[in-house]
Amino acid sequence: MVAGRPLYTAIHRDLGPTLRAENALRDQRERFEQLADSIREVFWMRDRATSRLLYVSPAYEAIWGRSCESLYAEQDGWLDAVHAEDKPLVVEALPRRAEGAYDIEYRIVTPDGTVRWVHDRAFPVRDAAGEVVRIVGVAEDVTQRRSLQEQVRQTQRLESLALLAGGVAHDFNNLLTVITSSAELLSDDEAHVDPGLLSEILDAGQRGATLTRQLLAFTRQEVVTPRDMRLSMIVRDAERLLRRLIGEDIRVEVDAPPTGGLVRIDAGQWSQVLLNLAVNARDAMPRGGTLRIRARSSIEGPRHPPALSPRPSSWEVLEVSDDGTGMSPEVRARIFEPFFTTKERGLGTGLGLAVVYGVVQQAGGAIEVDSSLGRGTTFRIYLPTIGGLPTDAAEGSVAETALGTERVLLVEDDDAVRRIAARALQTRGYGVVVAGDGIAALELVRDDAPPALLVTDVVMPGLDGVTLAERLRTRFPRLKVLFTSGYIDDTLTRRGLDREHAAFLQKPYSPQTLAQRIREVLDA
Repeated sequence: MVAGRPLYTAIHRDLGPTLRAENALRDQRERFEQLADSIREVFWMRDRATSRLLYVSPAYEAIWGRSCESLYAEQDGWLDAVHAEDKPLVVEALPRRAEGAYDIEYRIVTPDGTVRWVHDRAFPVRDAAGEVVRIVGVAEDVTQRRSLQEQVRQTQRLESLALLAGGVAHDFNNLLTVITSSAELLSDDEAHVDPGLLSEILDAGQRGATLTRQLLAFTRQEVVTPRDMRLSMIVRDAERLLRRLIGEDIRVEVDAPPTGGLVRIDAGQWSQVLLNLAVNARDAMPRGGTLRIRARSSIEGPRHPPALSPRPSSWEVLEVSDDGTGMSPEVRARIFEPFFTTKERGLGTGLGLAVVYGVVQQAGGAIEVDSSLGRGTTFRIYLPTIGGLPTDAAEGSVAETALGTERVLLVEDDDAVRRIAARALQTRGYGVVVAGDGIAALELVRDDAPPALLVTDVVMPGLDGVTLAERLRTRFPRLKVLFTSGYIDDTLTRRGLDREHAAFLQKPYSPQTLAQRIREVLDA
């Protein structure tokens, strides 16, 4: 007070900069939270000195399946979700995280049992003096990427297996040609040969040929040759292998009488179909059960028949049933999708049923699936019935006319196959000139004595069979050609063989089959 009068002091301060700074900070915080809330990756931040968790984004809840609050309460709780096999690797890498030099992938298991792959990285945050004050990190769900990488690796393994199978099958087919041909030629001398032993040799050779076809069918590299045959033939040929493949804890019941109508299919492809369905059935019965395979005829077609003209009057049906775990409607709706699988990682490619579906469609058929959880599964395949005789029966009708007197140039780089094939043709009256490769064949042929037929292996060193045929036909335009090979389609295509228009005989072959095929080509 001054002279009894009160005085007042007023202080005015400009709060504009402070409010603007607070608003800017609030805006930054909101933008950060919006960004952190919207990204699918987990963003986290820890204090460098105390390792205390300062922030974790909501994506943690979506990937880990646990709440952010639980992680704030127990800041190492994320480690509890790490897969037991990967936890030692993660624990070993944690000291690097404290320095911001942390980059690792590992699996986590969510509370509902889902396994996810996570790519977790950390980066240092420095102050003005260059000291590390905070560690920030990003954890990304890379499950889909890892799955695609595994599918690529699986495809590469299958491609390698296919190449190996093709090479092995070629050599094996040459050996089988010699074995079965020798046994068949010996059978002509019944007086000095035990027919029982010959029968065993022939049976072993035929089973070896079937095994080779099934190996190539498994790798999807078999030579595709549709023939008129009965489904029961496919089932009977594959039955022995199926029983070994399925295991002793599963009973296999087969009903495939040698009757019924004919279908036009490729034996190798349909062996693969049967194997794929049987393996799926086996996997659906981990504690054992019964696998039922049935081939039958029916006038009733599928619920959704394919658009065929003319419409078939009857159908041949292949049924494969199991009493295993069955499928839910959601799974059943997706089973033919490529790469879709319900099996654990590394136990299935998701391609088996997609291949089955493709082969059925290619044959003009339809496939139906009946399944429910706990009540097993039945796959039912319908193929249109065609008229005529089985191809084997048709071939047998010309057996007595497989003789000839024409000159045949036989070119084969395998010594044993060349000897046995030459002997088979000579005993049937043909004049045979033999060569071990294409260059030798060109030197052997005289212009004044041209062969009526060239029988040549496709893949040979120096000069392949396709090029040899082209050169000889420039000299002898009327020359007929029969190609043979134990290789697969892709190899033959690269060599320039057009199998759609060229006469071809797949190894292994018997002397009778060789003679019949030669007769067909000469008489065409």
